[in-house]
Amino acid sequence: MAHGAPWTYHLSTVIALMTIVLFSWLGWMVWRQGFRVARLYVLAWSVFLLTIFLFALGNLGLMPYSVFVPYLPHFGALWVVVMLSLALGDRIRFLETERKQLALEAQQNLERHLADIEQMNQDKSMFLQYISHELNTPINWIGAADSLGQDSQGDQDVDVWAMVRKGQRRLTGIVSTSLRYFDLSDRNQPPPVGNCQPMWVLDGILREQAGRIEQSGIAVRNRVSPNLRVNASEGELQEVLSIGLDNALRFSAEGDSVDISSEVDVPGGYAEIRIRDEGKGATAEQLEHILEPFFVMGSRHHEEGFGLSLAMARVMIEQVDGQLWAESPGPGRGFTLHIRLPLSDMQAPRA
Repeated sequence: MAHGAPWTYHLSTVIALMTIVLFSWLGWMVWRQGFRVARLYVLAWSVFLLTIFLFALGNLGLMPYSVFVPYLPHFGALWVVVMLSLALGDRIRFLETERKQLALEAQQNLERHLADIEQMNQDKSMFLQYISHELNTPINWIGAADSLGQDSQGDQDVDVWAMVRKGQRRLTGIVSTSLRYFDLSDRNQPPPVGNCQPMWVLDGILREQAGRIEQSGIAVRNRVSPNLRVNASEGELQEVLSIGLDNALRFSAEGDSVDISSEVDVPGGYAEIRIRDEGKGATAEQLEHILEPFFVMGSRHHEEGFGLSLAMARVMIEQVDGQLWAESPGPGRGFTLHIRLPLSDMQAPRA
């Protein structure tokens, strides 16, 4: 029977074999790419391929002919229908799981955005309260100067203009410092970083501040290793160290000392600079908020500051993959500002 079949019969058998092999190979490739549902597709066409292969061997006389040989394609087709039905159900379950996952992620994103909006509203309210509070002082100075100026003479004129200039400087400082903070916070790209040596940066700051330090009667010791090299923006590192030193001097008393030291963790790939003073210190509650914008130690107002310096320092350090935090044993027991930065590739072994 098999030997008397026309050549078109054999051709159709070969084409069917090639088609099933192609389908099986495509299913296998899709399965390897991580599409889990394809495993049933591969199983369906692989078994069908086996039945067609046996059917072809029987028809070509390459294996003993059996009464079941003509029905092998039917069994294979039935198997494909069953497996593809299961694959369809598996696909539906997969899509349902994926839909739930997407819905969960969308819900989480929505909650996160709502939290961000709430935080922005709180920041806006805090900023408006801070600005309104801070503007009162220079405005009061200018108002007092205006009252004095109506009947002032001689030395009183000098006092009036001094008060006006002080108010003007305060207003200008609030605006420029706030703009600087928001510019730092909103920039999309971190500043260019390079190989910096904090000891020499700090040495330059101390030379510039020598007069103020001598006048304050506070001893400042620069014990940062001269071998230390970190990845940072040198200009912004100078600004951060100046902020830390200014904070230490402002809250220290005559006779106190400020100690600036460094420590290197080579396995961890970072260095830590510590600015420690013996000044007023801080409570645990103050430490929780001290790096937040517009937070001022002791009150909502300080004549010499705007509550933004440490917040700006934190932003600048974090944008170069560093960390900045503060510690204090308690009120009256000093304060330590920690600045952690990545080590430079040129870091000397003995930093």
